[in-house]
Amino acid sequence: MAHDGPAIGPKANSTAPEARHILRPPIRSPGSWQMPKTLSGFVAIVDDDSAVRKALSRLLCASEIRVQSYGSAREFLDSLPSGIPECLIVDLQMPEMTGLELQGELCRIGARIPTIVITAHNESGLRERCLAAGASAYLVKPLDARELIASIGSAVG
Repeated sequence: MAHDGPAIGPKANSTAPEARHILRPPIRSPGSWQMPKTLSGFVAIVDDDSAVRKALSRLLCASEIRVQSYGSAREFLDSLPSGIPECLIVDLQMPEMTGLELQGELCRIGARIPTIVITAHNESGLRERCLAAGASAYLVKPLDARELIASIGSAVG
């Protein structure tokens, strides 16, 4: 997929002002931090914010990673019969089912998917709770693109 420059994420005229702060601008071009070729499947993104899903999808696609995105934990769970992702990126704060609750549900149904939890609300103890629940990584927005790509590599490696 073509990438048209260093500005990764939603356009400046996005309806969600905070969307401009999803990803820190990359220091180098996406090609300099591409995913190792160990990823043969897809990465699922679960976030109720469409601007976040779009920005993360664009980043991962620019890094040659196949992506499927979902607007809710329920939508993601309903999709599992058609394919299990190699890695899951999930927002912690979502209505109806949080990222932590989604981790618990995946564990309950026996779906072992390496999970990277992302959040804009880094409260005391959340990192520890997510990692104790099985998360591979816990990242705070705005996300560092290289750190996210490295986290995916570690999760699937």
